[in-house]
Amino acid sequence: MTRTTFTVFFLTGLFVQPLFAAELIDLYSAASIESHSPVVIGHRGGAVVEGIPENSLASLRLAAERGYAMVEIDVRATSDGVPVSFHDDELEEHVGVRGSIEAMSYAEVQQLHYLEGEEHRLLSLDESLREASRLQLGVMLDIKSGQDSEAFYQQIRGQLQRYGLTRATVTISRHPNTRRYLSDIVMQRISNETWDRVKAGENIDLSGELWFDWPRYINNEEVAQLKALGAFIAPSINVFHYPEHEHLQRAQEDIERMGQAGVDAYQIDAPYDEFVFAR
Repeated sequence: MTRTTFTVFFLTGLFVQPLFAAELIDLYSAASIESHSPVVIGHRGGAVVEGIPENSLASLRLAAERGYAMVEIDVRATSDGVPVSFHDDELEEHVGVRGSIEAMSYAEVQQLHYLEGEEHRLLSLDESLREASRLQLGVMLDIKSGQDSEAFYQQIRGQLQRYGLTRATVTISRHPNTRRYLSDIVMQRISNETWDRVKAGENIDLSGELWFDWPRYINNEEVAQLKALGAFIAPSINVFHYPEHEHLQRAQEDIERMGQAGVDAYQIDAPYDEFVFAR
């Protein structure tokens, strides 16, 4: 299926900015999900290509330009408890300095930028969510640290509410406090225990719940079973899943099979989005 968009763009510097963004997805509405089909969720902060670092303003904007419905945002806590958008445990590979987000204050993090250039600075979660909302992009949160702090979760909660993203957000984090503090406003990931019960044949209401994992861990019959129970299904199609010499072929095969099975969305790396939109 080819997604049709009605977005008007104008140029400002490097980026193509939307004048009229597509309508924000409502994950609790089958009609909204269908209207955004195929639902593409950009891995690591949007569309990450050469020269565009992950979890940056540029990757969010490129995701919107390429027709994605959602973006995954990785979340870490600074030493003073501010949610920041960054993936890795360590900063050096992508930022060029030693240390971690968790060992730095937010004031220190604000001075950092990605190796791709000073214009690509590290973002707070608030900045990422504000931009996602402006671009009408839903969000997949991967909360990687800070999970022991209620205050940290309350910041995340407040920011999602502030930018009108509560019906457009899922989380893939399985820490108990993620469900404890966010379950009433964010779609939660199905637990391993619940997934085992479903595979054993139990009839469980999974409305408002997310199935997320590699395609190898689900077959077509299980996709149908989950859909019948009301789950939102979003397999991940990421570069690190596959051998380098055949990653394009393997990713395309997974996308084709998952599409035939009837999944709702694909969390993907940018090299694979053409395979989704070509369906």
